[in-house]
This record gives sequence, C-alpha cells and structure tokens, in this order.
Amino acid sequence: MFLPDKMINDYVNWLKENIAYERIGDYVEIVTPFVDRHNDSIQVYIKKISDDDYLLTDGGEIISDLILSGIEITPHRQKMINDILMRFGVQSNNREITINACENDFPAKKHFLIQALLTIDDLFMTSRPNVISLFTEDVENYLKEKQIQYVSYISLVGKSGFTHNFDFAIGASKKKSERFIKAINKPNKDNTTSTIFSWNDVTATRKPDSKLLVMLNDSDDKINDELINAYMHYDILPIPWSHKDNYTNELTA
Repeated sequence: MFLPDKMINDYVNWLKENIAYERIGDYVEIVTPFVDRHNDSIQVYIKKISDDDYLLTDGGEIISDLILSGIEITPHRQKMINDILMRFGVQSNNREITINACENDFPAKKHFLIQALLTIDDLFMTSRPNVISLFTEDVENYLKEKQIQYVSYISLVGKSGFTHNFDFAIGASKKKSERFIKAINKPNKDNTTSTIFSWNDVTATRKPDSKLLVMLNDSDDKINDELINAYMHYDILPIPWSHKDNYTNELTA
C-alpha cells in the first residue's frame, strides 16, 4: 500500500540516525548521510555569527574537488554553477558554497545547501573528464527537439514546508495532467531516496493526478534495477536516457 506519510517519516528518521557532528574551532562539522561521486560523505560546517545568525558552508570542498579532478572552471561552467546557486538560494565565496540561516529556518537552509552541493557535484560525467557534459542541458535540448512546451527550474513547497526543485515542468492539457521532470546525471541510492522524498512531500500540495518523470543518465552505466523499482513503487516514472524515445507520448500534450 502506498503510504507517503510513513515514507516521509522514515526518511526524516534515516537522516537523524545517520548524521554525526563534531566541533572544530569556531565551527561545527556536520557529516551527512549523503555521498559525493567518490562515495565520501557530504560535510557541512556551521559557524555562529551573532545571536540568531549562522553561516553554513561546505568549506570549499566541492569546487576544490572538481578542480583537483582536472575540471577547469571555465566561464561557461561557472555560469552552470551560478545557475545552480541561484536555484537553491546559496552563494559562492571564492570556492566556498555558503548560505546564512537563523534558528527558525536552519533546517530548510541546510537542506538547500546540501541539495546545491549534490547538484554541483553531479554536474560532470566523471568517466569522461575531457568531454564535460551537463545532463540537464541534454534533456532540455531533447524537449526542444520534440517541440515540447516546458518551463525550467520549478520550485514547489511540500507538506513539510521544505522547498523542492525540479528541472522542468510541462503544463496540463485536456488529455494530460501536469508533469514535472527531474534530470539525474548519476543515478544512485542517495539521489533516488531524495527525489522520492521530495516528490511525496510535494504531492500533498498538488493535484492528485500530477506526475513526476525522472530522466536517468545511463550513457556510461546500466541503471540498477533496484532504483528503477523504487521509483515505480512510489508512482514515479523512471526513463533511462537510452530509451527516451519510447516515452515521448508521456511528455507530449
């Protein structure tokens, strides 16, 4: 039986049980259960600025790792990063990704920062370091090629009060309900769990027939069947990129 409330509670409990923290000088280091492309835990550092003002930062780790991996931050790639920063309401200070928060909005702001870090880390196809490709651009070009009317970068507020970002939205028509699209460059357990949580949090605020489609990049690796089954279990349509032409009818009006 489909139980979105239970799924959301399980997700929140999983977050609580898998977060560790340690004080390091003026900062508190939070080790999250989310992992980067090296399978290392994403870390966030928090510093109290004033009575009710906190700085959250990644310490410059995400951008520094991209550079150490041989990825040059060209003006075009910097624009890609800036677009992500704008979508999640975070800032860049040299190599650091930061956001300010107060006690009341701290959970949401930490959520935005982590999602921004994961999205930036997911920007580049790691198996082809010399041919950098942004998967969301590939998806957007495909929508244009098929003459599908869409809106980019949609933010929706869920039942929890968190804001969740989706890459594209296709409006409802006489025949089809509204559809949202999430482009996932490197499908794994973490971004699958996060996407499922986001969608089930949002469905309480949308029309009952709203749908989510996830475009999954399988250009380099076959997608694990467990991930496909997880999406289908929560009534989310997974579309492997190599099979996208089989799903054109799901995208058109």
